[in-house]
Amino acid sequence: MRNFSDQTLIFNPDTWGWPVHLIGAGGINNLVGPLLAKTGITEIHVWDNDELEVRNCPTEIAYSYQSVGYPKTAAMAEAIYRLTEPEYSPDFADPGYLPIGPVHVHQHQRRISALTPGLSGVVICGVDSMASRKEIWKNIKANFHKIPLYIDGRSGGEQTMLFTFSPVDFECADAYENGWLYDDDEVATLPCGARNIGYISAYLAADITRIITRFHRGLPIEFYTPKTYV
Repeated sequence: MRNFSDQTLIFNPDTWGWPVHLIGAGGINNLVGPLLAKTGITEIHVWDNDELEVRNCPTEIAYSYQSVGYPKTAAMAEAIYRLTEPEYSPDFADPGYLPIGPVHVHQHQRRISALTPGLSGVVICGVDSMASRKEIWKNIKANFHKIPLYIDGRSGGEQTMLFTFSPVDFECADAYENGWLYDDDEVATLPCGARNIGYISAYLAADITRIITRFHRGLPIEFYTPKTYV
């Protein structure tokens, strides 16, 4: 039995009615899914076509080495169920596996394109290329009336950016599209050993969850939040 009495003045899951779509299940979103589930959100969609690799496990700290070789969508589902289900027996072989319980993780083992159907609710972008972001944004624009909140998280080394707005806010949407959707060759290339580290995921997951709780309470949200952790 889940009891959220310690947090209901900050976030009351009984009054939350939106699905959450996590696009990308790697360095940014790997902790967002479990944290949102622990907060009380019960419908989570995960979009990613990659498999978990050994090198991912130190930096994507929600995942265990037992999940290496399986789709990241399945690793996300396992992490969420492990933290929220009193009894669970994960079946990685079934990508549609849903245990009986309050949290439902919908696994979509593919990339989002401009024409991918099904996006609605809160959408959190955590992909690693600007080309993918442009495709996702085309999809968001086509479905803007069904998406009350869009969050785009970016990280590199110890620097992060969060863009947060409602797609129906055309001023913010225009500033995002024309100011922050540049080409991949304009992005600074970091050496492999400086691209990611686990605590950055933790910071971003906390910030993203805080944004969602503020959105739910109708509180102001910053459009653009850059941070450097030193």
